[in-house]
Amino acid sequence: MTTPTVRRLAVAETAVHILQSVERWYADEANNAEALPDRRYVAPGEPRTVAWDCSAGQVTVALEGAPLGRSQELAGRPQQSPNRNAAGAYIRQANYELQIVRPTPGPGGSGQPPSVEKLYGAGLSMLEDYSQVLAWVAAAQESGEWLPEGHGPAQTLVSTVESLGPAGLLTAIAVRISVTLL
Repeated sequence: MTTPTVRRLAVAETAVHILQSVERWYADEANNAEALPDRRYVAPGEPRTVAWDCSAGQVTVALEGAPLGRSQELAGRPQQSPNRNAAGAYIRQANYELQIVRPTPGPGGSGQPPSVEKLYGAGLSMLEDYSQVLAWVAAAQESGEWLPEGHGPAQTLVSTVESLGPAGLLTAIAVRISVTLL
């Protein structure tokens, strides 16, 4: 009896690919947006506990979890190949969170609140990140660019794009992305 080939989701490579994809988007397509912060990395640990310890901001991708078995989003759909045995019927999925963290104005050395102009500019910058992330997601969905090349077809569900913070003098846009290997 031969053991079936079970494909696995390249979890680490996919996280790197997501980070590189958003970097390419901001470099090539996001003409009106502020450049991404220089500090960019695949973060260890749960996404909402990644330290925002850089006053210049950062971009991170972290693994939220990797449920075992079939994805709930795809549970009612037929498998690609009806001849797969039970081992091949499981879809490998990983849930990631991308965060674009940026500095936000705070009180100056005198303890005075920031000017309305500075707050307004920070608000517009955050909204531009929101717009760029939505455009990046739409382009990635259309092109199927969620897995590194050669890793097979995948379905992606972007469940939320939300704002986080302020925490200290930082705010963020967070994107939750579920990648399921078909």
